[in-house]
Amino acid sequence: MKKVIIIIAIFCFSEFSLAESGGVESRNFSISTSASNSDIGNRVSVSGGVRFPLVYYTGVSITGRYSNFFGKNNYIDSSNYSGSFGVFLRKYNLGILNARYGYSRTKSDFEGRNSKNSIKSVSINGTYYFKELDISVGLSRSEPDTGDSLNTSSAGVSYYVNENFRAGISVVKMDADATNVFISYQPTLFRNTSSLSFSYQRSSSNNAFSFSIAYYLDTKVTIKDRVRRY
Repeated sequence: MKKVIIIIAIFCFSEFSLAESGGVESRNFSISTSASNSDIGNRVSVSGGVRFPLVYYTGVSITGRYSNFFGKNNYIDSSNYSGSFGVFLRKYNLGILNARYGYSRTKSDFEGRNSKNSIKSVSINGTYYFKELDISVGLSRSEPDTGDSLNTSSAGVSYYVNENFRAGISVVKMDADATNVFISYQPTLFRNTSSLSFSYQRSSSNNAFSFSIAYYLDTKVTIKDRVRRY
């Protein structure tokens, strides 16, 4: 997986002179809410993010999220907040390389006893834009305040059925390998201000269905442009 990311990086840099401009078209904000149902519990969350240009072909991404988990089958209820800071290098008609630092803190309550745990993570991923396909690979490392660290690798591909409809599949390699299938759609009714997403994730220990809706505060563009230019 590391070799694949290096190859993508070399390819991107070698093609810079042939590509269009990049980075981020303009500063943009988003807010979203999601709900999921799985074998081990239900989750609801709200999140927000901002992306803005830095210099030349680079940009910055900042996100925040809060969620509540309602456990099933002896899984404990919990709440979580997380945030991330990322810097990326992008050419609009070529691809993107992204490095990110994240922090997550979870609070659970079991029989009146509160427990708090935090996780720090770093990740790097690359996506190559090939016609109507986005081809992605990534690596991440998570360091919990208790327990062993976790290394994760991922690969995925998505396809633009049209400018406002995207479908994809990804595979994550970790302790319990997972496969995720998703679709994202911007209905004409929303006039390119909002999108709907549905996903299904399957692993050896869990199955989860998720739905989310996102609202974009200051951009009215297609899903394809939002992913590749914003």
